[in-house]
Amino acid sequence: MSTQTLRVKKGRAPRQKPKKHIPKELRKTRHHRRPRRLGGNGGAENISLIPAVEHQAWHTLFNHMHASAIAGVLASVFEKPLILLVEDQKVASFDFQCTGLSALYIDPSNTLDSFNDKQQNAWSLLWEGLSPNEILEDINARFLDPAYKIVFAK
Repeated sequence: MSTQTLRVKKGRAPRQKPKKHIPKELRKTRHHRRPRRLGGNGGAENISLIPAVEHQAWHTLFNHMHASAIAGVLASVFEKPLILLVEDQKVASFDFQCTGLSALYIDPSNTLDSFNDKQQNAWSLLWEGLSPNEILEDINARFLDPAYKIVFAK
């Protein structure tokens, strides 16, 4: 019998190498920056590789919200008005295409009572110790639909 021939006894599958265990905090997952249910695809421009625990934290806070809803939550948290800029009109959602807007003012008066404990923990895991500007930079770079950008109103 040659060294390349694999003998399999009837009823048994060949042995496979055991999978390496990757700790949850080191595992990366694919985050669809524009959710698939909002027309997002699996293309490289729409995918961010995010540590699994951070990906779960993001969805604990924002689930599959549209960019304008995310901006509303952030305006309430920061208690400052924000502007949602449309970076790419071709890919922007229907509500922007039909109005022709390229920016939307987000008033902080949107009522967000408070985060529950799970949401507080998710926020801390993602952005504890960061300034509001750093938080927006992170959201724009890794999480938000690439057709949009959230900035503070001046």
